[in-house]
Amino acid sequence: MRLREGRIGRREAIAAAAVSLCMNGIFAIDGAYAYSGGNSTYVTVPLAALCSLLPILLLVFSMERCGSTSLSEHLLGVMGCVFGRLLAVLLGFALVICAALPLAAFAQVLHKLVYDGVKYSAILAFIFPVTVFTAIKGFESIGRTALCIAGFLLASFAAALISASNGYELYRLYPLMGGGAAHVASFSLSETLAFMPPLTALAVCAEALQGLDNVRRSACGASLISAAVCLAAQLAVGLSYPAEILTGMTLPLYRIGFLSANPGYLMRLDKLFIMIWLMGAMLSGAYCIYSASRLYAGVFRQRDVTPAAAVVSLFVCGSLLALLEDESGAVSRIGGIAARYGFALVLMPVLAASAAGLIKAKKLRRAV
Repeated sequence: MRLREGRIGRREAIAAAAVSLCMNGIFAIDGAYAYSGGNSTYVTVPLAALCSLLPILLLVFSMERCGSTSLSEHLLGVMGCVFGRLLAVLLGFALVICAALPLAAFAQVLHKLVYDGVKYSAILAFIFPVTVFTAIKGFESIGRTALCIAGFLLASFAAALISASNGYELYRLYPLMGGGAAHVASFSLSETLAFMPPLTALAVCAEALQGLDNVRRSACGASLISAAVCLAAQLAVGLSYPAEILTGMTLPLYRIGFLSANPGYLMRLDKLFIMIWLMGAMLSGAYCIYSASRLYAGVFRQRDVTPAAAVVSLFVCGSLLALLEDESGAVSRIGGIAARYGFALVLMPVLAASAAGLIKAKKLRRAV
């Protein structure tokens, strides 16, 4: 078989999942919705990262009770072929969204602020093939690459936050918990779309992680790390810009260095920062593409992940072009709806598979 899973340890799995979680939690936020009630993403995004962990832990527990070794086996075993494959399709769409949104945000910034006048298609021609190639190389390659670049990502985040520290103002966070508790709860729930699919991907590749115990520990580690990183990044953004400006801004973390009152050599590293973060977005895209492909290959009983990876890559590429070339605004409106309610694409399948697995395990125990 050519499923290209390989075998990795917890450190590599944590690094791969955490990179994807951070890329989505920092760079793939719908600002028009997130900041409509004021600066509160420094609360809602970390909260979403932690809340997303709970359904995944329930799913892993259900898989353990049923003796499943991967999510695709679990879906087929407890939901049957028809419903299992339908739930896999929904999870796959959620992974496509998580792969496309950070790449689209970086393509927009490169188009506007770095390579002025260059077409989106030309920018994607350099970004997307590398993403697809990395996805096809398999889960082990993705995990080991993530472990190599994770330190550079953390260092670049820290340097960017330090370089902008002179421009931080506490008054920009007021009113605290902008929009009230209802808005905070609503956005936290919607933002789980950015966190649950990458965490679910660990269950998809459970065999590569050599057991469900490693899946559980990797998910916990990645969730905690991403919550801490997203808290620091979103707090820095909130201290740098008022919410009214952030509603229409793409990649505000990249721009906060421009506000420094004392420009120095740290400010001149902004181009280096964006290239390091772009590497993280590309790796996150590869991680999500491979996970969706492995899930499809499992539920449709394919022995080669490459055809599924090609199809998923086409979906991601089409999504990117639709997002970037959206002259009519129709895709933006659809994207706004997805940002609010898209979490159902992953939450419903995860809860359904968990509940069905627990019910089946209970019946088996009674039969014995």
